[in-house]
Amino acid sequence: PSLYVSRDTSYVSLLATLIDDMASNDINAITGSNALQAAVFETDAIRPVLQSFDLNMDSGVLVLKFVETVNVSSLVVSEITLQSLSDTTTRHTLSGGSAVSLVPQTDVAIVLTVADMNELKRREIANQAATAWLTLTENAIRDMTGLKVIARVNGLSALGVSNYTADTTRPELTSFDLSMDSRLLSLTFS
Repeated sequence: PSLYVSRDTSYVSLLATLIDDMASNDINAITGSNALQAAVFETDAIRPVLQSFDLNMDSGVLVLKFVETVNVSSLVVSEITLQSLSDTTTRHTLSGGSAVSLVPQTDVAIVLTVADMNELKRREIANQAATAWLTLTENAIRDMTGLKVIARVNGLSALGVSNYTADTTRPELTSFDLSMDSRLLSLTFS
């Protein structure tokens, strides 16, 4: 069972050396087998808040920073949008990506898909720090007790990037197709 989700799962044990009284006497130890149950338990009622985000357009990594621990397995990347200004129609909702929880566990890193990276570049979103803004719906992620994140809304509470890294990787030709009949040359870059 999960710990500290109800009074029935909230106990404390402690070593005698944890604290001394004013006469330098150790506290009475409480062992695990005699753990003390919480007298009162208040359920978490505070929804998580996205505090800031970092964006590395060179590596394609978006780091979301919340004010409390979030459940990375509840992340729905398609509920996150990157946009060019705080209030704009030049927006791109992410289509996917892989996410991992970081230390501290209030941070979540998302490796953006190639398709999303290409679309951001095509639409000139996040091509510099001034054009890197983020919104998300309340369904984007939940905290450890299942509470939904507070939405960041276009035109109201969109969040500007905190730390921005520009794309400095030069494109590389990976393949090409040539049709002598149609006189068409197609180049594919990384």
